[in-house]
Amino acid sequence: MCFSAPASFIASGVTAVAGIAAVVRVKKKNELPLAITPLLFSIQQLVEGFQWLSAKPSTISLVLGYIFLVFAFTLWPIYIPFAVYKAETDTKRKDVMKYLLAMGILVSISLIVFLIITPLSIGTCATSIKYDINIIYPTWRIIPYVIATCGSCLLSSHKYVKIFGVATLISLFASWGFYSDTFGSVWCYFSAALSAIIYMHFHGRKPTIKL
Repeated sequence: MCFSAPASFIASGVTAVAGIAAVVRVKKKNELPLAITPLLFSIQQLVEGFQWLSAKPSTISLVLGYIFLVFAFTLWPIYIPFAVYKAETDTKRKDVMKYLLAMGILVSISLIVFLIITPLSIGTCATSIKYDINIIYPTWRIIPYVIATCGSCLLSSHKYVKIFGVATLISLFASWGFYSDTFGSVWCYFSAALSAIIYMHFHGRKPTIKL
């Protein structure tokens, strides 16, 4: 698969449509964070699309890189378990999800510290964007990251949220195995594309908001 500006823009467009279609079918406020998830992935992929088009190194490229990594480092490890927790209806599962959310917050704090204190350089490697930042013990940080994000989805009692978790976990191993040098960018791309699955949780409902 070729990763490029068009690939990122297409992923952004698809997830935006899926997100809007999900949001207009929300019936309960607690489901709104889950419905918005594809829209947030859409923004992140839009940023990376412009990253492909920017000169490197440049101020624009650096700003876009920090925006992309704020999503990857700060938003996702907190937002995914939070959105899944809010949409969950099983109280026992919600009790466990609280710990996964707490884990995600700790992971987010540790990663944002590195983002602040460590210089960032951005380049291309083969057909992917490489965000080069020196994170100490990266493997031991990705494990709790995955537990907080994918784990919360796998724990969900909702079918399509669980499918999203399984698919994202598979894409993680594929990204790590075939694109280890540009793992962050590639996994975010796959996760964004797969987030369209979340729409299926709302599929079949009549829109509650008319566009």
